[in-house]
Amino acid sequence: MSGCGWRHDPDARGARGCVNAPGTARLPRALPRGRRALLGVLALVVSLLGLAAWVAPGRLTPAWTLGPLHGHCVGVMQLALAGALWRAWRRADDEALVVAPLHALGIAAGVQALATLGGAPGPAAWGWGLGAGVVATLALAASRSARDVMAPAERPDRAFVAVSVVSAVAALAVLLMPAMAAAAWPWRTTAAQAAAYAGPFAAVSMLAQAVARERRRYVRRALLPTLLALAIGVLATSVWHAGAFAGAAYRPAPWIWFSAFAALAAMTAARLVTLRDRH
Repeated sequence: MSGCGWRHDPDARGARGCVNAPGTARLPRALPRGRRALLGVLALVVSLLGLAAWVAPGRLTPAWTLGPLHGHCVGVMQLALAGALWRAWRRADDEALVVAPLHALGIAAGVQALATLGGAPGPAAWGWGLGAGVVATLALAASRSARDVMAPAERPDRAFVAVSVVSAVAALAVLLMPAMAAAAWPWRTTAAQAAAYAGPFAAVSMLAQAVARERRRYVRRALLPTLLALAIGVLATSVWHAGAFAGAAYRPAPWIWFSAFAALAAMTAARLVTLRDRH
């Protein structure tokens, strides 16, 4: 313990002095019980939605009629985010591990609410859109109250900044131009089905941004498995449904799809190895 009343932060790369100095983090602070309970509820909701998209995409997601490949891809992305939320719930003794997953959920749910309500929805879609809006409000409110535990890096990771930007552009494309996105999709799809990816793409963007801008290695190590699981899950699902890409090998979209998620998986795995070697 130093004379300033805070301990040094050996897990923050490049940090000097005490952890309440500019650009560094304070001592770990536990998440209050009420917000931890809310985090558990949100994690359960996202888990159930991911399972629903995987098991019965056409019957349990009335806002869209998702085929097997769409349902499985969206389900994998939602389950990866649910995994991040459950890890944060389990390690709620440190708010620094909770902020990024909650913020990603809040932004993703808000974007998905806009995507759902922006396509001339019926009563069922209105219900899903409003529900997503409630989830977004709760998640963002809970994450905002813990923002003071963040520790921005002096030099953001440029590779993950690029991932964040590309994912944000993809989310905006399917949100604002779903018909154009559907026409350029790697397999046959509709504008409504393309819009179902707005939230998951936004979640990837927020998580990648958190990894890029976070100073502390232990926080980055807690976030990277989510992106790795998501990338590997989407790749495995796409290979499993390879028949959906039949006849599209001459188009660039399928190659971009597989290359993007393969690159994300490789880059995330490499970062995890590097961070563990430095620990």
